[in-house]
Amino acid sequence: AAAVINGKIASPEQFKYQALLKIKTRNFEDICGGAIISEQHILTAWHCVSNAKPENIEIVVGALKFDADPYGESYKVDKIRLHDKRAYKKGHLRRYDIAVLV
Repeated sequence: AAAVINGKIASPEQFKYQALLKIKTRNFEDICGGAIISEQHILTAWHCVSNAKPENIEIVVGALKFDADPYGESYKVDKIRLHDKRAYKKGHLRRYDIAVLV
């Protein structure tokens, strides 16, 4: 299992701005991180959600663990707003790798 070496388990409400994105695809579920920037907006990476549909994304906030966390609250996504420029071109660094979930 993956872990952070010498890491510590976060305490409830230690990282209030952090959000977990669970993104359902055809065969499995991807996970990405995000930051709460307002009551209705999550800032995340373009590459995490560029091929996703809003109805296939679950936002979890307040959780200390990925699954079955009593502290976590789940929310749905209404819209995905991608940066106007494409975030990745083959052979180039990722630029404009930013998206906002509403």
